This record gives sequence, C-alpha cells and structure tokens, in this order.
Amino acid sequence: MRSKRTDLSYRVTHLVRAGCYDEAVDILYKIACDEHLEGTTRAIIGSTPVVCFSEAPVSEFTKENKHFSPFGISVEKSWLFAAGGRPVIYQPKDEHHYINPAIHWKLVSFDPIKSQEDGWVDWSWQREWRIPSEMFYLPYEQAIFLVPSEEYRDRLLARYRADEEYRALYEALCLDLYPYPPSDFPYQIEVIAGA
Repeated sequence: MRSKRTDLSYRVTHLVRAGCYDEAVDILYKIACDEHLEGTTRAIIGSTPVVCFSEAPVSEFTKENKHFSPFGISVEKSWLFAAGGRPVIYQPKDEHHYINPAIHWKLVSFDPIKSQEDGWVDWSWQREWRIPSEMFYLPYEQAIFLVPSEEYRDRLLARYRADEEYRALYEALCLDLYPYPPSDFPYQIEVIAGA
C-alpha cells in the first residue's frame, strides 16, 4: 500500500517555527549543537511537554507557511513509535474527559461543525504525532535536517565548520590542549523539493 500512495510516508517531520529564514537557520544550528529537540506545553492539553511531528508530506506541509518554515528535522516513523511517539487523537473538546488524563498530551480538539468565527481551526491536515519529552535526543544516524535550498544547506554547513575551526584554535592557543580537528556537521541534510 505505501509504495502506491504518495500521501503516506515512512518518516515524520518536525518543522521549526521562525519569523524568517535566518532565524530558522539559527534554530536548526542550535538543535544540531544541542543534539535534541525541546518539548513544549504550548497548545497542549495538560502539563506534559511534548515534541510534535507531522506525518503529512513535507511538500504539502510547507504550503501552509504562516505557522511553519520549510526548515525541520525528519525521523523514521517506526523509530519514533518505538521511542514512545504516537499519532494524536482528534476529537471534540467536550469529549476529552473520556480519555485517561495520563495521555491527554495526545489530544487535539477537533470539531468540524464549528467555524473559524468560533475560534476553531482544523489542524487535522497535519496528521500530527507527538512524543512526551522535555528534551528529545536526536541520534546522528536517525535525524535528517531539512532546508528549502542548497544555499541554506551551505550556510548551515559553513557556520558549523567556522565554529568548529574556532573551537580547535581556542583549545590549542588558549587552553594549551591538543585539539580535536574540526568535525563535519553531524547530521545528514536534505533539500526539500518544491519548498
């Protein structure tokens, strides 16, 4: 089935929120250096911090660019599931009490009868996944960093390389250490087609 459908993916994607592309590069750079995504309780039911991903194809997801930039991190869906990630549960807010409070972090209000004038937005197109975590570690061999063009890939790589060269020089001159040579960017980077 998956091989015949373009709307299904083996991967899920965490796209960054940023006011501009330069800010998005800064966020990706910080994620690469920290080696984790930070959880949030923003717009989450309950107090459990989560990291959010989307199962929607990245090319479709980035069309809705008011909230997200075409920069992000992709991981295998099966790996995220094994780590505790799950698809969210879309249902009306007045039915949330039917769900065990221990998994309220999975709930997203869904009510297609209401209109945008009522303050309700249909987020179901995201086909969201979440994992409960304050700091979600990203192994080098698992995460793929996504950028909208080769220009931004090159900028991310150049920034990382410059900081690594500075680190090595600082260790040698200021700390009188034999430095590790500058390392390459630790994650694979892909350009999002059509972003």
